[in-house]
Amino acid sequence: IVRALPLLPQLHFATVGPRRAATEASIVEIAAELGVRDRLHLVDPVLPHEVVSFIRAADVSVLPIQNVCLSYYYCMPNKLLESVFAGIPVAVADLLEMRRFVTKYQCGLVMDQTNPQSIANTIASIFANRREFVVSGEKLKELSAAYSWTAQADRLRDIYRDLLEKKQQVRPCKPGCLADD
Repeated sequence: IVRALPLLPQLHFATVGPRRAATEASIVEIAAELGVRDRLHLVDPVLPHEVVSFIRAADVSVLPIQNVCLSYYYCMPNKLLESVFAGIPVAVADLLEMRRFVTKYQCGLVMDQTNPQSIANTIASIFANRREFVVSGEKLKELSAAYSWTAQADRLRDIYRDLLEKKQQVRPCKPGCLADD
């Protein structure tokens, strides 16, 4: 993203979250070399229940997760949902679940997360057409019903309840018996 900043002269880039000294030093150095240090802002984390209201003023949320393992390839990060719930269009890495989500809900665009030009083009396109990607009305209600913490908590409780019921139905195996006995 920092390498894409020179291609987006009207925009600033802010990160919100844990501050890791080595990472911070690296991106500050890159920003300084590219002449965009004044448009890079490193913001400390906010409390989880404050994230949506804190980020609401952003124009675009960028999720450039690198495809370094299957876990990342299939990821569905909280930041994606928090951004959409905050009314912010998203530019997401070309990873399976994020691509499916953005395509289904038309809440942003997919980018090549390894290419600064692609990142810049995607952000610029979203910025220019921001209103097209803001989820609201019935679509937002549908999203909330499926992905809000309340909906997820209910699903999690159901899973735990099913597991407990199955555990109670399993009869213990006597010493020396096989599971099929």
